[in-house]
Amino acid sequence: MNWFGLFDEDRGLQISVEINTAYEGRNDLVAGYFARDNDTGKIYLLHSGRVGGGTKGVSKSALLAWSNRPLIEVVDTSGGIREGVLVMPVEGSGASGSAKRYINTIARFKQAVRDGEIDSPEFQRKQRELEDFYAEARGRRKGRRSSKIDYVSRHGEVVDALHEWRISSPMPKRARLVKNVLIDMGVAVGRGLVEVFEVKTTATRPDVYSAIGQLMVHGMVDDCRRVIVLPHDEAVADDLSGALQRLGIELLRFSLDEEKATIIDVP
Repeated sequence: MNWFGLFDEDRGLQISVEINTAYEGRNDLVAGYFARDNDTGKIYLLHSGRVGGGTKGVSKSALLAWSNRPLIEVVDTSGGIREGVLVMPVEGSGASGSAKRYINTIARFKQAVRDGEIDSPEFQRKQRELEDFYAEARGRRKGRRSSKIDYVSRHGEVVDALHEWRISSPMPKRARLVKNVLIDMGVAVGRGLVEVFEVKTTATRPDVYSAIGQLMVHGMVDDCRRVIVLPHDEAVADDLSGALQRLGIELLRFSLDEEKATIIDVP
């Protein structure tokens, strides 16, 4: 039994989630499993996202909608696909930090359920949109999936750094930061996005093309601020850089070390 939770001196360990793994083979009855990134050889612990706790409203889809944690597809030896949330790499200096963030996310989600945060019509709509999104993705997928697990394992840190970077500057009146399964982060006034940010793993053409499409689709109003966020150590092709300028898309960079992600302003 692998219990994880937050320790309180008065109440002891408050169990947030149980992540058990099978001794061998695939067993979907247990929520935890290991996956290897074939490009790097690194091994990661993943969790199905199934959560319990006896409180009405605690569910996998509600957790994903509340936390904006992405599901990662992994392929077993028979070619079958299983989805899960990345918990941590099994080794390395950043391993424990990733695990603590996930456990804390589940603990905060369960508290949010108890506080009634998920009962609002806005959250219910967000949860339905997420369920529809993953249902559509499952209907489209065929064959094996390439993986960018190394990047995804730190994606939350980049978005958190982006959040801190954005709130360090003045916000529009009555604006709030938002994120969902379709965008990494945005600034909304009412129900409309006035800023939208998209983080990508590389500066290659496919990723930049994808980011441009996402920014243009979700940043629909003419004066919406659209921002692409790319790794600091990868060059953007000249023609793509020119396209970003013509489309009015700003470029931000991020760096990653073993401890943290940092947003870098591009002059």
